[in-house]
Amino acid sequence: MEDVQTPPVPAPEPKPRRKYTRRKTNRLIPRAPSEPRIVTPAGAGQDAGELEGLSREECCFDCVPERCAISGAPVCIHPYKGGIKPNMQSDPVIVRRYQHARKLLARQAAERKV
Repeated sequence: MEDVQTPPVPAPEPKPRRKYTRRKTNRLIPRAPSEPRIVTPAGAGQDAGELEGLSREECCFDCVPERCAISGAPVCIHPYKGGIKPNMQSDPVIVRRYQHARKLLARQAAERKV
């Protein structure tokens, strides 16, 4: 048996890598600086009874179909009925009023247990 040496097969050349280009869909649009939004603390400048009449089943006395007392919009965000909507979660004033309403309802529930 003869030892036949075969010539080494050269490795194939690698394909060139694809250039990765990052999408630029979220470009910041330069805008003129606006005035800073001043957010008042919850309860500041509000009547003490703004959420008066709020219960597990009923909305506040100030709630009407055209305006919710918590959100100030024509959408009810009662904590036990619908809750805060996703498009309102970025507004700190609405979130504070919603949290205040939740705490008020929790306090009422605790008082009922006693």
